[in-house]
Amino acid sequence: MAAADEGATPGPAPEASSSEEEIELPAAVLAEIDADVARYRERQIRKAKSKVRRPRKAPREPRPSKPNAVDEAAVRGIMPDKPIITSAANQHYQKRFDRLAALAAAGDWDPVRTTQVNGDNTYARMLKSYRARLLLAHAFSAATAETAP
Repeated sequence: MAAADEGATPGPAPEASSSEEEIELPAAVLAEIDADVARYRERQIRKAKSKVRRPRKAPREPRPSKPNAVDEAAVRGIMPDKPIITSAANQHYQKRFDRLAALAAAGDWDPVRTTQVNGDNTYARMLKSYRARLLLAHAFSAATAETAP
């Protein structure tokens, strides 16, 4: 019988469910679907409203940085304030700041100039910049003293 089925032309295929047929859903499920659609539409409206471009504010003037202000003061010949190290683990740097300040106050600039600063941590960089500002302030104060009558 299998051989007879092979030569036979196939009959009409069973009908697939067409889109015209409606499936009856319970009213509670339909209400839930309608509520989901309404929430989705509300979200889309909120997103569209939030994307409205607001006018740009006027650009702010850049604020002067503290290091730049200290450098400008050194250029005018004003000696920089000695940094105070509050970290207990780095008090050995405070001793070095104190030594540089004492040498500068005494006017002994050669040891200030030749003080070696090794390392590249935060405190070593602070020490380097403090030494450089001391020397810069000294150079400009000496230059203005020479040009004054």
